[in-house]
Amino acid sequence: MNAAFRTLHLTCVLLLALLGLGQIPLHAVNPRGTAVGAIRWDGNTGDTPTFGWANGNYVGQQVERALGPNQYHFRLPFFGVETGTDTAQARELTQAVMDRDIIYATTAGIDYWAFVFYPDGSGMDTARNLYSSSAYKSYVNYCFVASGQMPASYFSTLVTKFAQSNYQKVLGNRPLLYIFGTGVYSASDITNLRNQTVTAGLGTPYIVVMTFSASAASTEATNIGADAISSYCSPEIDGALYSTLVSAENSNWNSFMATGTKVVPWVTSGWDPRPRIDHPVTWTSYPSTEWCQTATPWQIASHLQEGLNWVDSNPTVADANTVILYAWNEFDEGGWLCPTLYTGTDRLDMLKAILDPAVVGVNSLANPGFESGTTSWAAQSATLAQSITMVHSGSYSLHISNRSAIWGTATQDVKSTLLAKGQGLYTASTWAALGNGSDTIRIVIHTTDSSGSYWFTTSPMTLGTAYKQLAGVINVTWSGTLASAIIYTQTTSSLADLYEDDFSLGMANQLTNAGFENGASSWAAQTSSIAASSTNVHNGTGSLQIYNRTAIYGAATQNVTSVLLANGQGDYTASAWAQFASGTDNVILVINTTDSTGSHWFTSAPVAISTRYKNISDTIHVTWTGTLSRALIYTQTATSLADLYEDDFSLSKLP
Repeated sequence: MNAAFRTLHLTCVLLLALLGLGQIPLHAVNPRGTAVGAIRWDGNTGDTPTFGWANGNYVGQQVERALGPNQYHFRLPFFGVETGTDTAQARELTQAVMDRDIIYATTAGIDYWAFVFYPDGSGMDTARNLYSSSAYKSYVNYCFVASGQMPASYFSTLVTKFAQSNYQKVLGNRPLLYIFGTGVYSASDITNLRNQTVTAGLGTPYIVVMTFSASAASTEATNIGADAISSYCSPEIDGALYSTLVSAENSNWNSFMATGTKVVPWVTSGWDPRPRIDHPVTWTSYPSTEWCQTATPWQIASHLQEGLNWVDSNPTVADANTVILYAWNEFDEGGWLCPTLYTGTDRLDMLKAILDPAVVGVNSLANPGFESGTTSWAAQSATLAQSITMVHSGSYSLHISNRSAIWGTATQDVKSTLLAKGQGLYTASTWAALGNGSDTIRIVIHTTDSSGSYWFTTSPMTLGTAYKQLAGVINVTWSGTLASAIIYTQTTSSLADLYEDDFSLGMANQLTNAGFENGASSWAAQTSSIAASSTNVHNGTGSLQIYNRTAIYGAATQNVTSVLLANGQGDYTASAWAQFASGTDNVILVINTTDSTGSHWFTSAPVAISTRYKNISDTIHVTWTGTLSRALIYTQTATSLADLYEDDFSLSKLP
């Protein structure tokens, strides 16, 4: 995992060199640079006695019992072990595991963890202690979620934590503290904490009350003198779709704001405590109907984008400029971001697309800055004209007037771009300003395929009369034949004139036919045979079967020489999903290069693969000397020559 740290030390010189190659500048999909936190509930304690818990010892054993049934093994963390068909262990007890945990979080763009506090020596402080002793703790800050487990008598110790450089601060030098529940502290307790903190030379703590009711949270904040309100998560019932939870949560942000109290928006990654319902734990209980469907990684990332945009649209209410995610590691309650044994970093990869976008290659749009008038752009329910009065960069921009519908705008045909690059994540951006008033606006990719018309959009952002960057990541898919595709902007209600400039569209994944939806096109057999498959698929309708493997490097390869030359030396994120037809073995991703000095092999860390799809993902540092004459990407086993099925490859350059 050392390669992951290299991403933290790239210099501005490298970035400028990349931009000089004609690539799209990195986009601000986090418009205010909002700090993103994730709640940690550290019950993965195994056989460690947890005497601090009021209702029973050995919380870790109860967590493992809940996650034991095979149907829940997909939730096991990356450090989990399947000890049997219906038994498992999930124990974060070593420094090496915690160090990897930190690496995963920082690579994805997580700014801080909010540790649910339990007393020193309780056993539930195990992960917190490992974090504190990590050489890498400065890469992810921390704060606390306090409750009755943190007595007011602990406040003097808490202030010493506040003073640490890696304790999360907001609004300058104000330590961030969440309080879960009501009636935990009195107003005098909070006044005492503030006084101690200021005496220590810090800003007064920024205190956030967390509870599920807007009115209860606001009342408690008033009673104790807290600064803001939030919630721990958003439970859902009756097996509802995750989208139902998202809709309710978005509405709740506004309900909390309506109390007149400042708000830290929360983003729930899921809610499904059925492991604890099936195998009850001693510290809590749930109605049997209280769960929702598992979210896709993209749904979670899209919801986070909505939270970031909400902060951008409500800067006074969300003055702490932070959002809190539920959760990093609530595996048995249904909310997790931490990599898992089977799906790897899939959730973090999507979050990274939002929080730390990869270099997305050459801009696919023609005349993106309107320096050639309206060439390559078509009017849709509007009139288009080149402008010299409202310009973001260069000499010209686009003036969109006579808008007769909210989709009245300029469009560009991107069908050929989508067909060439394939389905997946596209980063879209434009700079825009309204002629008058304000509204929310989004970027739209409208497609028509064999099953109908679809609109893929960025999350809406608030726009006024000053130029602002609208940017986001759009997950574009289609079924059958893609007949048409256009890109444009759309307002929510305003028909005011629009000015736009510096449009861009690019794809982070640099591989062609990465999901094998076009058979084996763009892939070549290496000491093996390859064929398209529709029976063992991870995503979409196609995958690749690799058979007749005569060597451990028998694989499907794609030539990435042009990709590396275009993006330069440095760190690349590589990923693939794989499964064996039979047996198990370790599998790695390989980038094999040939340069002026010979051949070189740059590889990922090995991942144990069996007959069930599992993700292989890592950051690979690629260099060369002199002339790079060839580069291939492929997978390689340790010893097995069994058939392999592979799907959803990706390769992207890190900034």
